[in-house]
Amino acid sequence: MAKSVSTEFYNKMTLSSVLPLAALLAAFFFTQPVSATNIKLASWNMEWLGSGNKPQRGELDYQKLREYALKLDADIVALQEVSSISSLRLVFGQDYRFELSERNHDQKTGFAIRNGIEYRRMPDYAELDWRGNQMLRYGTDISIASNKSGALRILNVHLKSGCFSNSHSNKSCKTLKPQVAQLANWMLLRDRNKEAFIVIGDFNRRLKEKNDYVMSALKAALPSLHSVGHNNASGCLVKKGEGVKAYRSFIDHILVNEAILPNVDEESFIHHAFAKNDVIERELTDHCPIRVTLKNQ
Repeated sequence: MAKSVSTEFYNKMTLSSVLPLAALLAAFFFTQPVSATNIKLASWNMEWLGSGNKPQRGELDYQKLREYALKLDADIVALQEVSSISSLRLVFGQDYRFELSERNHDQKTGFAIRNGIEYRRMPDYAELDWRGNQMLRYGTDISIASNKSGALRILNVHLKSGCFSNSHSNKSCKTLKPQVAQLANWMLLRDRNKEAFIVIGDFNRRLKEKNDYVMSALKAALPSLHSVGHNNASGCLVKKGEGVKAYRSFIDHILVNEAILPNVDEESFIHHAFAKNDVIERELTDHCPIRVTLKNQ
């Protein structure tokens, strides 16, 4: 059973009102289940794609990103740090439709959705920008048809950077805490409406570390919340100066509620790493994509 956010640093946050209209819309658009199929769902931070900021990418860089997108072979990709749909077409081609948040900034969240997958674009979850000044990234929200629950909500997030673990205590942590409370609000609204949901993206937080207080706060609000996959990110190499560096644990995550968990193929979780020479020679991204399969969607 869902609980209120009860951790000490969130006790001043209040839950938003439940909107029955959201449930009515989901029922209206997805009254008939689609034929059972598997959907490969991924997350990929594209590192300022198409923004004109560093890294500066040329034709060969986009060609290599395109090769990795083909290898990823995902049906839905939650994207972070994207400036334009035109830049996404250089990576994913014409086989996908694209959605980007309405935030007026070069770092947008969004989705690449393979042609043929029915979905409905929901309003951005702008509450993650809790100051209301567009300095924090919005969540992008879509709903897809699901045999399990009628509709599956997928929220793509990119939370504040700089507060990666319990060992950090800084301004970034003070900014992150209200974002996490707002995220808990979104989850609780879905749960109260009996909606299956997935929250995916760049949390900028090592949620799988023991006793992580952000994950503890989310699970205090929704005890059935589950984090998909393992925590060994060591295979991911990214550029550092003239060389490369490897991550030790994930800050990109896939969180699911109880309603969709039986459809998540845990064994399918994959961390798509880049070849070392490609990292050195090309301008790829500073995150490696992660992917999981949803069964019988």
